[in-house]
Amino acid sequence: MAPLRPAAANDSALSARNDSTTAGTALWREALSAVAVFAVDPQIGLRLAARAGPVRAAALETLHALIADDMPVRKMPAGISEAALLGGLDLAASLHTGQPVLEKGLIADTHGGVLIAPMAERMTQEAAGLVSLALDRGHLSIERDGMSRDMPAQIGVVALDEGMEPDEAPPENLCERLGLWISLDGADPRGESDGGLDAETVVSARSRLASVRPDDPAIETICQTAMAFGIVSLRAPHLAIRAACAAAALGGRLSPSPGDVEAAIRMVLLPRAVTMPSMPEAQDDAGDEPDEDDDAQDDEQPSPPTMPRRSPRRRATIPMFSRART
Repeated sequence: MAPLRPAAANDSALSARNDSTTAGTALWREALSAVAVFAVDPQIGLRLAARAGPVRAAALETLHALIADDMPVRKMPAGISEAALLGGLDLAASLHTGQPVLEKGLIADTHGGVLIAPMAERMTQEAAGLVSLALDRGHLSIERDGMSRDMPAQIGVVALDEGMEPDEAPPENLCERLGLWISLDGADPRGESDGGLDAETVVSARSRLASVRPDDPAIETICQTAMAFGIVSLRAPHLAIRAACAAAALGGRLSPSPGDVEAAIRMVLLPRAVTMPSMPEAQDDAGDEPDEDDDAQDDEQPSPPTMPRRSPRRRATIPMFSRART
């Protein structure tokens, strides 16, 4: 089975455009929304499918502008070694002090910040496993060169997916832990502003995030939509709920609104969809009107007795979203 690719667009995002908004502008606004949600809660993770160019550069520039100055941002080379990720014995410092000194690796050095991985489709399984471990636990247990230490590693990851073929994708174990899947294919940032977002707005939303609580209808909608899309992983609806809470904090709300839930479904669940639920068919109004000839025949012939039937079990309805149009 070929790896899933982030959708370039979806009907829900494009249908919101007006006459003066092109499809490229709508896609760019959707990408900005995802970047803002990630900036509020970086541990949600972001998979950005885009080749190197001015559009991706503009998206990363927006991300840097929204991140606080005290938040470290590090780049992860595609061929980085395990020792560089985890750290190890600092030989020069150990010789100078006369005792073993542990040097931080790239993951621990990014604690509390964002780790950007260019060419993520070339990341090795070993490197993806270490990054995934940090995303799951929030810390790393380092046992190297006769030393053992537990180091904090709460990081946010931006995987820059530059794959050109359908089978070129970042490691699956890493993609599963990155909540937001966005493609910049077709996005047009020309003439568009940042939507009034700045670092102060994001910092205020981040301080409000701990007070945001999703209500039962929001959780039920996200979980039912995940099941309707054929998503079996429990991480996906969990990350979608976090994205909805981050969007609510960004809007100054203490509970996700239906719009926040819809945005989370678009950015987290829709690109992962394995099956698409069928839309309910519209009933023909003309078919509901009884025919006069049929009424006459019904009057002439008595209707047979009917057996009592059990009332059907009511099913909860969920919002339906259609696959991306390319």
